[in-house]
Amino acid sequence: MAALCLTRYALFMFVCLYFSHSVSAQYVSVNIQQGTLRGNTTSTVSGTTYYTFRGIPYAKPPVGELRFMSPQNADPWTEPIDAFEFGSYCRQEKSVGSEDCLFINVFTPKLPSKEDDSLLPVMVWIHGGAFVTGSGNINPGHLLDLGVVVVSLNYRLNVFGFLSLDGTNAPGNAGLKDQSFALRWVQNNIASFGGDPDIVTIFGQSAGGASVHYQVLSPLSAGLFHRAISESGSALNPWAYVDQTQERAFRLGSYLGHETEDTQDLLDFLRTLTGSQLQKALSHVLTEEEKAHFILSPFIPCLEYPRSDEQPFLPYYPYYIEVNGLYNKVPYITGVNINEAASFVNNYNNTAPSYWEEIVNDLERIVPIDLGLTKGSAQSVEVANKIKEFYFGEEDISYETIQKWIDLHTDLRYALGVQTTVHRHSNFSDTSTYNYQFTYANARHGWEVQFVFYKYAIEGMNSNGAKIARFFSSLWTSFAKSGVPSVEGDVTWTPVSKNSYPYLQISNDLTLLSDLEKEQGHSVRVKAIAVNGPAGPVSEPVGSVSGPVCPVSGPACPVSGPACQVSGPMCPVIRQSCLLSGPACQVSAQYVSVNIQQGTLRGNTTSTVSGTTYYTFRGIPYAKPPVGELRFTAPQAVDPWTESIDVFEFGSMCKQQAGGTEDCLFINVFTPKLPSKEDDSLLPVMVWIHGGAFVGGTGNIDPGHLLDLGVVVVSLNYRLNVFGFLSLDGTNAPGNAGLKDQSFALRWVQNNIASFGGDPDIVTIFGGSAGGASVHYQVLSPLSAGLFHRAISESGSALNPWAYANHTQERAFRLGSYLGHETEDTQDLLDFLRTLPENDLVRALSHALTDEEKVGYLSNPFVPSLEYPRSDEQPFLPYHPYYIEINGLYNKVPYITGVNIAEGASFVGSDDELAQPSYWEAIVNDLERIVPVDLGLTKGSAQSTEVANKIKEFYFGEEAISYETRQNWIDLQTDLLFVIGVQTTVHQHSNFSEASTYNYQFIYGNARHGWETQFVFYIYAIEGVNTNGAKIARSFTSLWTSFAKSGVPSVEGDVTWTPVSKNSYPYLQISNDLTLLSDLEKERINFWFDIYSNYYNRSQLS
Repeated sequence: MAALCLTRYALFMFVCLYFSHSVSAQYVSVNIQQGTLRGNTTSTVSGTTYYTFRGIPYAKPPVGELRFMSPQNADPWTEPIDAFEFGSYCRQEKSVGSEDCLFINVFTPKLPSKEDDSLLPVMVWIHGGAFVTGSGNINPGHLLDLGVVVVSLNYRLNVFGFLSLDGTNAPGNAGLKDQSFALRWVQNNIASFGGDPDIVTIFGQSAGGASVHYQVLSPLSAGLFHRAISESGSALNPWAYVDQTQERAFRLGSYLGHETEDTQDLLDFLRTLTGSQLQKALSHVLTEEEKAHFILSPFIPCLEYPRSDEQPFLPYYPYYIEVNGLYNKVPYITGVNINEAASFVNNYNNTAPSYWEEIVNDLERIVPIDLGLTKGSAQSVEVANKIKEFYFGEEDISYETIQKWIDLHTDLRYALGVQTTVHRHSNFSDTSTYNYQFTYANARHGWEVQFVFYKYAIEGMNSNGAKIARFFSSLWTSFAKSGVPSVEGDVTWTPVSKNSYPYLQISNDLTLLSDLEKEQGHSVRVKAIAVNGPAGPVSEPVGSVSGPVCPVSGPACPVSGPACQVSGPMCPVIRQSCLLSGPACQVSAQYVSVNIQQGTLRGNTTSTVSGTTYYTFRGIPYAKPPVGELRFTAPQAVDPWTESIDVFEFGSMCKQQAGGTEDCLFINVFTPKLPSKEDDSLLPVMVWIHGGAFVGGTGNIDPGHLLDLGVVVVSLNYRLNVFGFLSLDGTNAPGNAGLKDQSFALRWVQNNIASFGGDPDIVTIFGGSAGGASVHYQVLSPLSAGLFHRAISESGSALNPWAYANHTQERAFRLGSYLGHETEDTQDLLDFLRTLPENDLVRALSHALTDEEKVGYLSNPFVPSLEYPRSDEQPFLPYHPYYIEINGLYNKVPYITGVNIAEGASFVGSDDELAQPSYWEAIVNDLERIVPVDLGLTKGSAQSTEVANKIKEFYFGEEAISYETRQNWIDLQTDLLFVIGVQTTVHQHSNFSEASTYNYQFIYGNARHGWETQFVFYIYAIEGVNTNGAKIARSFTSLWTSFAKSGVPSVEGDVTWTPVSKNSYPYLQISNDLTLLSDLEKERINFWFDIYSNYYNRSQLS
């Protein structure tokens, strides 16, 4: 349990201690996860003071063995570091920059203070440069006048960022993974700078705009941002994507003198070279034909080779993700400048006839490379002639028609990819997409950037340039704040919708028009695609080491069709159905088959009591078996399989006193529908996390009747007791592996649930007891940001005293000692514990607790705890739970939490035990046992004795603690074990959360701990359909599923469940009827608030 109801001053002191900043004339200091930073104070042209933190390392230097790999966590530091100067550029042409370049910069107009703890929207800039050049070293000054925090970053470029080799730890897209890693850094740290991690907009230009689009496409970045702006860049632009670059990598090795056909050998060789050697050799990698198609770099984003130990950034071809609606659904702005290509057409003002003769003699150079046509083929020639005819008609390609040449290249390089994205989003997106064209002064590529970043420096404050700068900055920042771009004036920027494509023309004035470059867009994309389809195998996913799951069987997706024609093994069942040669999910009386990232699954068909058909997939492995060297470590990605596996039975429960095994990381899916071409809609998802005090339990449930109400239900196992919560400093078992299992399973849901008919964008997590506390932990953890969208905690909170321990390492050493291994070395202890049979560990657990700890109602020595920091792994719980709550650092999602009226009755013992005088004598003789262990008071101290007496007086008054006052005793235990933690959570959320929090108390039948679960899961099995029990079950299920669908719990009738707000704490009393009341157990709660405010040992939060 944590402190309650601190004074404003005390609360501020905690904030200063952990997320502090100190301001002087010279610098400001801020604490982040890695350590303390010192930055500078400066001001904008208009006088707004702001604070700069430049050159912050957000990842380890990617050098040596880390060259070409995915980014790794930066090492923490113990002394403050000065973040006054930008870090080095990433290595690029002309030997500029360094490989040690993964730096991030933060510019903020305010830092949190006790007077104002509000947070500002965040805008993260991703620089352009064709993936070969550029840097995040910007001056965003004037944007800060408009009330946003601006972040910029470096990411690896060219071969360092985009080498891709099969069968190695350099599968590709390291540069895009750097960006995603930096966005996760923003989620974890930006609140320290006054930025709101729940209102993050990513924006970028050219390759930065394409990068923004890639982040929108990538499952790895789900939840890390909330709006996106792509200026003149799309992942669908031909310069921004290639299927594979491995052949080019071998060319690079060959040029550098290393002939090999082995990818690992090539990788090892490339790691021995200097950065300059690699950089200078890049120009020798491209073929002449590739150069003729205006490819700027041999190494750019590509489809990654699959790895079992790493989630891919780009698991599918970008167009495949778009046509199937598999991208992150966020509000999106994208557009182009009217004359983009004038910046790129070589010698565009060249009047020499030879320049144009070369083009005419090689007309196929205008065929988009991403169409994938063989040069010289009939199709390639046909497309070249169609393009020439459309853009030039009967005229020659010459200096006299140079503008048409520029228009063609503007479309080829930018407009087609951007407008294809716009059209796809209009079909599939649940959120708004806004389209624009910048036409001022016949704007070339990149011209808009000066207007975004230099408001008053352009021609003077009252000039046309300054006016346009104000347009851009107002539109961009209003969008960052609300998701709707707006500016003073009459124009309203309307988003696109199906068959309606408005766009904002930005120039001296703003004008809303329709169908940007409709003629060009239709001709080039539709006519050309009609010949061969968009580039590459749009249906080919990563995830099968034996080849594509959905080989293309005919012409690839016409842009007017919903997706692709496929044959062969079943297409992954995703949000939008393919035009299949067979049903996506084959249903028979015996089984159904579904494809997920790892392979094919076969499940069963059954029905609910009321007759609803549903499909079950039980015992799906979602992570590698955590055995051997993986015992106690964070979960690892499961190996893919090539043959379908039967998932008809639940997997083993996780090892516990009642049985089970360590090979237990299984997930179960129950769905009332599977996607089909007739109905590709997706259902809300409810993920159940089981309880059991973190020592027992299983996800093996039957959720049948919930499926009658139109949701997909998922349940899972996670590691328990020592296997899930051993925590040792300086080892790869830092703690909370069981909670990481849950988070890992939620990521599995994000990646796969659409295949089962579930919507990954409407996921609710719910659980009871330790499952309820687990749900709260997921709400608290930065590791789970974006993996769910609503949460329900039944009778459980991370602030309950049984649900958290600062550290459990001492208990681990006791366990080792009991098992015969005396040591003071954590790695030695870990190595020993890994040698033991699982049964030996389980049987020894009770010997890890002291007698005093057992009296304090601790049933498990190993529970969630504050993790020991590791440089190579993001912590699940970086701070004390209460610290996260009081600083509002949790994931802001709609939340239901509550308790049962007599929780403690399940824990005080049987009535026969309570009737024994010795039971009560033991309590009276050791009254300090009622002092909450999480207060952190030393037993026998004056404070501990004082608190014990206060508790006794409050609950028993002048009466004795005895069998006659057993209800008072039950009330005390109910409060100690459950109510205080839950209601503290409720009160903290009322102060900090932008999302609604709903509070309840279940009182039917004097409900004990866990009683609500039977009503959630067995509606018609309770006493009969028309009984009070069935009525209450319908109340629970209606409330829970309506909340899962909309974020607002509702049920037929007159009652409206109102969320809590600051100083207002309504709660729903659930019994035969539903009644809205106020201030749950107010007198008891206020008593405990006073206790924690006055006696809580605040040093525990460090």
